Amino acid sequence: MGSWTIIPCVIVHVMAALPLIAWLYLLLARAGFWRVSPALLPTKRPPDTAVGVVAVIPARDEVLTIGDTVASLLRQDFAGSIQVIVVD
Repeated sequence: MGSWTIIPCVIVHVMAALPLIAWLYLLLARAGFWRVSPALLPTKRPPDTAVGVVAVIPARDEVLTIGDTVASLLRQDFAGSIQVIVVD
């Protein structure tokens, strides 16, 4: 084998190794990016503190069902405040 046949083979192997090196870097050096940091954990609320909720209802041409939908939301057994916004 001459040196001219080995060079393309080496180039192909190096090019094939580049994605493997990139994935190994992402896995080993940057692997913790999906872990939740303590800053993102939910804060503990006192049990007597109620949370407010806003429900946005997209209702284009929903004349027949929008009344039942809003009534159903308002009948929910929810300790906090609820605001219903209907968007046409």
